[in-house]
Amino acid sequence: FIDVLIIPIRDASFLVVNYKAAGELKKKAEDMIAVEPAYIPEIGSFRNAIVLRNVCYSYKDFDLKDVSLTFEKGKKYAITGKSGSGKSTLLKLIGGQLTPQKGNILIDKKDIANCDTETLFAYINQSAIIFDAGGLDNVTVFGSYDEDGAGALVESLDAGELLKDDFGESGDKISGGEKNKIALLRALCKHSSVLLCDEMFAALDKKSKKRISEFLFALKDLTIISITHDIDEDLLGFYDVIITMDKGRVVNCR
Repeated sequence: FIDVLIIPIRDASFLVVNYKAAGELKKKAEDMIAVEPAYIPEIGSFRNAIVLRNVCYSYKDFDLKDVSLTFEKGKKYAITGKSGSGKSTLLKLIGGQLTPQKGNILIDKKDIANCDTETLFAYINQSAIIFDAGGLDNVTVFGSYDEDGAGALVESLDAGELLKDDFGESGDKISGGEKNKIALLRALCKHSSVLLCDEMFAALDKKSKKRISEFLFALKDLTIISITHDIDEDLLGFYDVIITMDKGRVVNCR
């Protein structure tokens, strides 16, 4: 009698309790999903300029103070200075990776603190993520970026050596210069309006630097803001404006 009737009744009662509990959880989940996130306007391009007004940012014993700069659309900017002068901090503030503690960063008079600028900027640093895959997959991030234009870019930058089948784990089968080219090609395939570069030419030979510079600086609608330690006048001559920083301040802009 117990096996045939009582135990099934007991199990059925447990199922009813669990069903009711699951129903309450389901309703809570549906209520949470139904809440629409706050709308954040996206800035994917700009017409005139990126303007920094009295931007300040401090951490530990470093202070970036009262930086005011204007980056006009289509122009190419080099940021130079000693290590620790604030170049990388400034670049991260412009790209939205850091938020100014004081001051404002405006794009066509819109404060980026209230906007999504992820598609506006493409960021190149010295430690590009390299996947254990071939060249095309690394450049397009497995098809996330423009795959059709990748071949033309590879040809323009004389980067045919990147069409390898296997880069190895973390890119251990390619050189530092090849990693830099991958990062650059990936950024260009993203079709962002602004290229933010932290030592873009590091590990590249002089011939590659010159060819890439000639290609990039001929792109009239592309705005480039590039940190560089390279004081080769032939390369600096490609830039429209050279900004020099020291101890968290802009000391020269020419």
